[in-house]
Amino acid sequence: PYGLLKIFPPQGVMTHFPSAEVDRKFTLKQIEVFKRLIRPLRVKYIHLQNSAGLSYKVPFANLVRVGLSLYGEYGSKDLKGVLKLKFPSRIGARILEVRRLPKGSCISYGCRYRLKKPSYVGVVSFGYADGFMRCLSNRAVVYYRGKPYPVAGNITMDLTAVVFGNVKPRVGEYMEIVNSRRKFSDLATLCGTIPYEIMTRIGERVERRLLK
Repeated sequence: PYGLLKIFPPQGVMTHFPSAEVDRKFTLKQIEVFKRLIRPLRVKYIHLQNSAGLSYKVPFANLVRVGLSLYGEYGSKDLKGVLKLKFPSRIGARILEVRRLPKGSCISYGCRYRLKKPSYVGVVSFGYADGFMRCLSNRAVVYYRGKPYPVAGNITMDLTAVVFGNVKPRVGEYMEIVNSRRKFSDLATLCGTIPYEIMTRIGERVERRLLK
């Protein structure tokens, strides 16, 4: 195979870490095997590391391919001691309606949540069709004016109910579904999945804005 490479010389060579965040022994062996395989080659670019792979030393490589870290997420817990990342994303949704309901009131489909005391309950314009997965029902919190409030009952296709207690929020104001205090990885942990699944589920009707 190396003879063919002399006819069509490559500019670069790469491999990909499948288990950098969970199997250090396997990944270290992969680095050594790859280093041995590319020894006969003379290429300009060599790259192995994804986001989780940044916690490994690969002195013979000169490029990296980060994905998750671009969004301020750590692909591996080992990275927290190596990099200081800033979480750049925020997802907001408007409060559509607010009512004060009595103790024992049933919230959302299936009546999986009942108020333990009289409380203000808000309806937010964000549901599982927007990427707020149903596994976050009765588990996630969302933020209003910097403070967390619990999601109440089942998240529906287009709407989510939030309990505010004695705080009366203003209709039309925004709540934060995702921010630097509640990241994609935090939601993924609640759902027993990975941040990529949460991120790629954000629906098309969620407006994207790039802020400088």
